[in-house]
Amino acid sequence: MSWNDYEQTVLHEWSSLLESSQSSPERSFQSFFERHPCMLPCGIEGGHHGVFPLALISQPPLSGLGGKIPDFLWIVRDSASVYQGYFILISGGQNPLK
Repeated sequence: MSWNDYEQTVLHEWSSLLESSQSSPERSFQSFFERHPCMLPCGIEGGHHGVFPLALISQPPLSGLGGKIPDFLWIVRDSASVYQGYFILISGGQNPLK
């Protein structure tokens, strides 16, 4: 599939998701972003050398924080080979980590 075709598919699916009135919208968004990680920000501030390991990590458990589970994690590498984690939460207007 070409990028233009993929873009049209994703935008159509995104519009449909935004217009739907699902009973569990967070799960619907989670599923959408798992299929289309290009729609999530990836911690690009001041430049970076890519996402490691070229993957979006879905619902990584944070055992050191009392078992909290963010929706997504990007790991980004900078020019000093320092790896930084960027957590993404789908909260529906609430903070689930509180």
